[in-house]
Amino acid sequence: MLDSTDINMVQVISEVGSISKAAEMLNMSQPTLSKRLARLESSLGLSLFHRYNGGMLPLHAANFIMENGIQVQSKLNSIHRHLKMLSNLEEGTLNIGVGPIIEQIYFPKVLLDFTEETSNVRITLTTDSGERLLQLIQEGSIDVGIGPFRKSDIPEDLISRSVQSANIILVCRSGHPVLDDIKGNGVVSLLDLSKYPNIGPSTPDSYKEHLPEEFKKFRPLITCENYMSSKSIVSCSDYITGGPEILFEKEIRNGSLVKIPTNFTMQWSSFCIVRPESINIPSVKKFLDIFSSYLTSNL
Repeated sequence: MLDSTDINMVQVISEVGSISKAAEMLNMSQPTLSKRLARLESSLGLSLFHRYNGGMLPLHAANFIMENGIQVQSKLNSIHRHLKMLSNLEEGTLNIGVGPIIEQIYFPKVLLDFTEETSNVRITLTTDSGERLLQLIQEGSIDVGIGPFRKSDIPEDLISRSVQSANIILVCRSGHPVLDDIKGNGVVSLLDLSKYPNIGPSTPDSYKEHLPEEFKKFRPLITCENYMSSKSIVSCSDYITGGPEILFEKEIRNGSLVKIPTNFTMQWSSFCIVRPESINIPSVKKFLDIFSSYLTSNL
């Protein structure tokens, strides 16, 4: 049966092109390595290398082993890390992936609370799109994913919890000329909105299908995943931006940004997702407990 040491052996022989050089790198004798390779080829029922006077060249089977071996090694590393995390809450790493909106609403408050209780756990925070976060959680590259997921997009083998939902709105600075375009029905038309530059994150694929046809034509002149930067630019220019209403509550209250009245309606939703095998890891459980306290307190 093929194991990780076999994959490493094939990788090294392919890189150096000879049994003698590979044996040196693997800290074993040449006869021992030759026997190991012969046993592997016999068990697989095919040759892995083309032998010639100048050395050895990997055949299709060896290339297949190396290409897939990277994923195998990555999975083994993930398993090793997972088992270490199961041991205690006092050390190790915790990899968290969040969407840009979640990052602004809940972080760094959650992280600061977590580090106060687990001072030796090293945290890696990744900010990315919902599609990418789903991929990372399934790969085992992150332990917890919190982002703009729709329930229908979350695989059934993942544990999920609803985090927040809100209406998506458009905003501009106070005194923006778009506010002069409000019609008799009390809204600004999409045609009038298209006159002004806009800034914002790329639209997740799961949301694009629900956009009105007229709105699908609007693409950000500046694509920016950082809402702090977007709001800063909007507050001092004729740019407009959009996002969940909760994201702009503070600025709307203090008057630096104004909600643009439109007949456009759409809901933003977010979920926290975890793999079932990770839910009882002490550091993951502690993080979820702290994060849940912010959900119940509504910040």
